[in-house]
Amino acid sequence: MLQRAHEPLTTAQIAERLGVHKNTVRFHLESLAESALVQRTTLPTTGPGRPAQAFTAVASMDPTGPRHFRDLAAVLTQALGSHPDGAALAMEAGRQWGRRVAAGAEDPIGSVNEALEALVELLTEFGFAPEYEAGGDTARDGGASAGQGGSGAVEIQRGARTTLPLVSARRCPFLELAEEHQRIVCPVHLGLMRGALETWGSQVEVTALEPFIEPDRCQVQLSTREEQGDKTYGGSEPEPGGR
Repeated sequence: MLQRAHEPLTTAQIAERLGVHKNTVRFHLESLAESALVQRTTLPTTGPGRPAQAFTAVASMDPTGPRHFRDLAAVLTQALGSHPDGAALAMEAGRQWGRRVAAGAEDPIGSVNEALEALVELLTEFGFAPEYEAGGDTARDGGASAGQGGSGAVEIQRGARTTLPLVSARRCPFLELAEEHQRIVCPVHLGLMRGALETWGSQVEVTALEPFIEPDRCQVQLSTREEQGDKTYGGSEPEPGGR
């Protein structure tokens, strides 16, 4: 009603037009004002007493309109995929994202356990359904052991390398886009993890992301920062940008 009005309206005028009590109008006006959807205006005085307040709608887009973020993401991903440096740009975008979301950490994360727990917590927050397990690839690579779902001690010797199975594909928050534009979407995920670990000052780093290594799982390879082996996306393609 305020958007349709051509002049500021008082609480009494709004109540009369809507056929509701003035207290009801006041309650909703306060909520709208807190959301910056309406603004108060003081009317000129015409006699004794406090000047009356009136309200107008703030000119803005309708915040209750439909959203099509997935379509926008698909358009941007497709455009980035046609760029010769698209994978590198996606990696850097993910790294900057990781740095932003990890910037709230009060202290550097020193131990391997703390880094793994923080990484699992971060990925859980974004819907990746992460887990790390005992045995399997970790036992094959040597130098590490881990417990299901983040329990158990993890020990990584200097220069040792371990893998951390993280993502179930059915829980990948970018699944549809990742299936169609893996070259762009998966480096964003990799950059997210790397940026976060760098910001935390962790001795652990992500050396590779292997998307859909199984139908229901992606795999992340981790190493201590002293290990300077190949840092790859997908296990075979050099990381975009040569880093």
